[in-house]
Amino acid sequence: MREVREFQYDNLRCLLIALVVLGHLLEIAGEFPHKETLYTLIYSFHMPAFLFLSGMFARFDRGKFIFGMALPYLVLQTFYTSFVEKLGDSYVHMQFSTPHEMPSQLRMKI
Repeated sequence: MREVREFQYDNLRCLLIALVVLGHLLEIAGEFPHKETLYTLIYSFHMPAFLFLSGMFARFDRGKFIFGMALPYLVLQTFYTSFVEKLGDSYVHMQFSTPHEMPSQLRMKI
């Protein structure tokens, strides 16, 4: 028997995705009143809400987690930081807990 889909959660996800887009647009928007307050408000709850919703529907499989997420992350993070260090960015060091921006030499000019 198939489970009934609860569309309230889909609507909540849609709202959260719209807030992500709005938050990113606020980063490039010009100055206006209460910009920082709105930005802080959006970023204070939208990611925890995404995590909460994902956890509600998650089914944990240890093997899938290790070989589908953890191992690729470790390999790709090692490759990325090694690559960036070879390009001469002395700020980036091998670490797995803090993401870094792309070096200014590689960043596309807009």
